[in-house]
Amino acid sequence: MNAAWYELLGAARTDPALREHLTPMAERYHAQIVDLGRSLPVAARFPADVFDTLLLSLVHMFDGEALASTVHPQPELEVRRIELMARMSALVTSDISSNNEQ
Repeated sequence: MNAAWYELLGAARTDPALREHLTPMAERYHAQIVDLGRSLPVAARFPADVFDTLLLSLVHMFDGEALASTVHPQPELEVRRIELMARMSALVTSDISSNNEQ
């Protein structure tokens, strides 16, 4: 299903009618991702707007990686990429905590 979805997204870049039809579906899709993410215990560590931005940024990054890896796989980067994202998330969490203490 994801492969078909991304084919449609690619086509919608140059097809205004298709883009108009896909917009409500994309809004629902992202809202469902955010709702699921907010149900996880880790979400409580972040203000909602920060968590939503972080979550959707990770989704988009890994979606892009999934598409690009079919043409240019880089398995040696996968573990490092996940570790980097975990460290960045931890930094955001500690930054939020220190701002709340001030």
